[in-house]
Amino acid sequence: LYKLGRINEAALAFNDLLDTQNSKSREAAIRLRMGDCFRHLGDVNTAKIYYSEVVEKFPNSVEAKEGQKKLSKIN
Repeated sequence: LYKLGRINEAALAFNDLLDTQNSKSREAAIRLRMGDCFRHLGDVNTAKIYYSEVVEKFPNSVEAKEGQKKLSKIN
């Protein structure tokens, strides 16, 4: 959905994924993509929240490094 430009639907789908029990191993990637969705929708404040969560909760992950880059670009 995200790649198809259906950003609203993608954000909802990512949110649903977070609610499933088997998504814990992919939580950093999901939160990063949710930040991307909100950034593309023009909601920079919500995007910052998701990027910050990735950096704080998964500091040693590849996603945290990407989230930090995106945070520095939108600040």
